[in-house]
Amino acid sequence: MSADAVCTQEAANAQLPGTYQAALATGTQPIAARFLTTHDYVRVDGVRIGTALTAARIDTFVNLTAAGKVVAGDTTVWTGGLPGAAGGSQTCNDWAGGVGAVGIIGQARATDGTAFRLESGSMCSAHRIYCLAI
Repeated sequence: MSADAVCTQEAANAQLPGTYQAALATGTQPIAARFLTTHDYVRVDGVRIGTALTAARIDTFVNLTAAGKVVAGDTTVWTGGLPGAAGGSQTCNDWAGGVGAVGIIGQARATDGTAFRLESGSMCSAHRIYCLAI
């Protein structure tokens, strides 16, 4: 299942209206290229995250599931890099995984650049993803 399909399914399970995409960079496209640049993004509880997601700094933690449940403080999230930068070779082979694949992860309880780029994760194991309405 694609990351966008996971986001769509989680939103449907939580009975959220709209269309959702994963906030993941690819080898050639930054996260910001997937979303509107003049839109305020909010969590499911209505708290503002930020506008455009083109900068590394956000207004609040993105630490809620689609159902509104708080995730653990040390939860890591696949991102592929900072919102305005393509992930290059650290996108788990453009999220297809595979032997030797590496991806960039962020921290769900951060508001600075570590929300999107905490460290590289190897083996492309299970981490959460940020899902946003488009």
